[in-house]
Amino acid sequence: MSLADHLTCPVCIGRLQHTHMTACGHRYCESCIRECIDRLRRCPCCNAALQHDQLIKDAQFDALIGAWCDAVKMMSIVYPWLCKYSDCEAKPSKLKVELLELKVHSHNIVYN
Repeated sequence: MSLADHLTCPVCIGRLQHTHMTACGHRYCESCIRECIDRLRRCPCCNAALQHDQLIKDAQFDALIGAWCDAVKMMSIVYPWLCKYSDCEAKPSKLKVELLELKVHSHNIVYN
């Protein structure tokens, strides 16, 4: 599993936003998990029974995602590439790469 996979909501398949964690340990965007609870009253990953009052806001994880995106922006100055998340502010140039770890990924650059 790549770093990007850990930062992706399993419901909307986008970057986690306003991250909330369930009692069973899964992370989702707040709006995604609240809608799932309203509809199914279960965790979408493991099917455990779930209620709104069992959700835990994960501000630390949101801060981690913010730091990761800031690092992506700084790296894009030296290595212009496209972050796999369309809402990330790191914009493409002529090169694209999927960020798998927080380090230089010259071996992952794909030329158009």
